Amino acid sequence: MAKAFTYWLSKNSAFVKRFRQWNNRRNDALRQKKRLKEKQSYKGNLAVLAIMKNEESGLREWIDHHLDQGAGKIFLIDNGSTDGSRKIAESFVEGGRVEYIYLPKKWHQLEHYWEVIERFNIRQDFEWLLTADIDEFWFCKDGSKISDRLSDFIGTDVIYTNWSVFGSNGLDRQPESVRKSFVMRHPQLGPHQMTKWICRTSALKTFSQLHIHKIKDACSSKTISENEIFQLNHYQIQSREFFEKVKMRRGDAVNSIHDDTRDWDYFESVDKDCDLEDNRLRQIVMQEK
Repeated sequence: MAKAFTYWLSKNSAFVKRFRQWNNRRNDALRQKKRLKEKQSYKGNLAVLAIMKNEESGLREWIDHHLDQGAGKIFLIDNGSTDGSRKIAESFVEGGRVEYIYLPKKWHQLEHYWEVIERFNIRQDFEWLLTADIDEFWFCKDGSKISDRLSDFIGTDVIYTNWSVFGSNGLDRQPESVRKSFVMRHPQLGPHQMTKWICRTSALKTFSQLHIHKIKDACSSKTISENEIFQLNHYQIQSREFFEKVKMRRGDAVNSIHDDTRDWDYFESVDKDCDLEDNRLRQIVMQEK
């Protein structure tokens, strides 16, 4: 029987090919119909979730940037800022696209994430969720909006993008613009263990799935690594002034054992290999002006 079927396939390869093409189109249409039905129940396409502490120097630029990328709303967790971060964040709240949440408990980043996801019904109101720290800037390499490009990812639940790690550019004082001032980066992308993610909210079902760099127990066939369309600039150290006043003093958001790891040796270990000029985001920003 098996031999007969194999023989039939060999004699009808053109038919089999056409059938497979038809079946793929049918499945695509069904998936699109399902996604359209889901979209109709969402208030927005993309939500951004972030945690911060003492980020006043670059916070306004970061918020403006991710709103420009198409975020329907930014959920901004304040983990105990003592500078002007709160005032800056609250200046956006009245516009309706930024939610400011004060959660000062240390070393509970994941727990804070989940509390906000549930309290503000993010999974019910938004199709996609993107996470970023305030020193991380997501964008599309071609200058389009992230929210627009996500419609291309039919059948995808989790998108991972690697860091592009930037150095200090030799700057002692903190510049007005992070995106326009820091253009020297490490020639290699960051390791796969340290990616950041964009996740379809329907795939994020339990707290146990949450990780800073990964979504646990996601369907492998619906999980991809994407560094051709998206770029994630990680301005890890910035200027010496910023590093000393902010990075060295505020501690870690996840684990107390990392509170004292950001010292000048750490700064130099990042900065010494950032010898590749990358003006991509700077040029996009300048073209928008």
